[in-house]
Amino acid sequence: AAEATARALEAEGRVAAAESERDAAVDAARTAAAALRSLEHKFAAAVSASRAAQDEAQIRMERMHGEHLERVAFYEDRITRLERERHAEKENGLVADEVFRKLADFRLAEIREKGRLLASSSTQETLGE
Repeated sequence: AAEATARALEAEGRVAAAESERDAAVDAARTAAAALRSLEHKFAAAVSASRAAQDEAQIRMERMHGEHLERVAFYEDRITRLERERHAEKENGLVADEVFRKLADFRLAEIREKGRLLASSSTQETLGE
């Protein structure tokens, strides 16, 4: 009977040790699961932050591209306007030259006509004397 009692106590000790090991394993599994959840949350936060940074960078790049296109359009418009102005000035210069030439021709013709009139009146006066 003492031997049976000893074996029963030994069995109870093994059962208690097994239960203790099981409890430790359950605690370790819970700790591992909590650590895994924490890592999953950190990973999700990192992915979310990365996506937000990418979205922000995309928006910034699109805004900068839009501003660049606006500047290009502004300078293209300015260049076109300056080219038109230069062309208009050139045409105005040619027109002014033409007007000046016509005015000069007109003045010359007027002077010649006055010269002829004076010459003819002088001739008539000389003949009249």
